Amino acid sequence: MKIHLSKQDITQCYRLYGTLELKHILIIVTFTLLFFGYLLLTNDNALILIPLGLLGGTAVFLIQRYPLVSYQASKIYKQQKGLEKEFELTISDSVLTITADNGHSSHAWSDFHKYKQNKHYLLLYLSDALFFMLPKRQIAIDDLNAINGYLNKITKN
Repeated sequence: MKIHLSKQDITQCYRLYGTLELKHILIIVTFTLLFFGYLLLTNDNALILIPLGLLGGTAVFLIQRYPLVSYQASKIYKQQKGLEKEFELTISDSVLTITADNGHSSHAWSDFHKYKQNKHYLLLYLSDALFFMLPKRQIAIDDLNAINGYLNKITKN
């Protein structure tokens, strides 16, 4: 099947990449509560600092999540010319093969140690920082079901 990534696809995939898992959210909430508890115990002005800290943290999160990710994704899309080109995706029982004008890559399903997906995109991770971005709208439903079946056998999502 032919796959083409748009700048919007790259942006949405990087947002999915940056999505926090439940364990990370629990760690952040725990440390936040401990920090604010410490402030309450040691500082008379803590009741003023807590709302300011929550507001500041929310602002940083929203800036990082939307304009900053969009900017970074746009920059990456411009720098990596290969992202603009169409590639061929072939799946089999044992490997995922990607063929483009400038190269060919085959990976056994066991090479992928994790994956993330949402309604629109599938990210296949070779490492924590190296992943393939696949827009689901460009993949036939049978092929998408087959990919998910292979991934469910070899990863713990």
